[in-house]
Amino acid sequence: MTKAEILSKIGFEELIGTKFEEMVIIKKLKKGTSIYYKRLKKFNTYFIIEGEISHIIHTPEGGKFYRDFFKGDIPGLNFSISIRKAPKCFRLFDINMVVKEDSVIVYLPFEKLIDLEFENKSKVLEKLIIIGMEDHFKEFNHLLLKTIYSDKEFFIRYLEEKKY
Repeated sequence: MTKAEILSKIGFEELIGTKFEEMVIIKKLKKGTSIYYKRLKKFNTYFIIEGEISHIIHTPEGGKFYRDFFKGDIPGLNFSISIRKAPKCFRLFDINMVVKEDSVIVYLPFEKLIDLEFENKSKVLEKLIIIGMEDHFKEFNHLLLKTIYSDKEFFIRYLEEKKY
């Protein structure tokens, strides 16, 4: 799959042929690979072409939340936009990406769009806001459901970590 095909697939045809397309990176990740977001300072948003990736979010209080992402998901969009918009106010969580099965991802440096000049820029930024809001509500619902309902997988992981 080419970069242009990927941008078209995720609905950002306006970015084909721009400097943004040149910054997109396709990467293969092996099962078991672990990548912390802080190591990916330039690329925090990505699109999953193949595979499954789990995010483990470590809160400052020592808590952990798990969220799995699958083919077609675009994790990290809110992080990229938030850190650009208010870097001093943004409360950074450590997020570990663990590859659950061999995967192919595409790094999307959306945080750099503000500095680029291209046609239909406002349309692209509007799409990003909409996708970001939808993802924000998905994340909120996911975390809310984790606290309200018992989740078998959540407890199994907890017990495995504590070796009970």
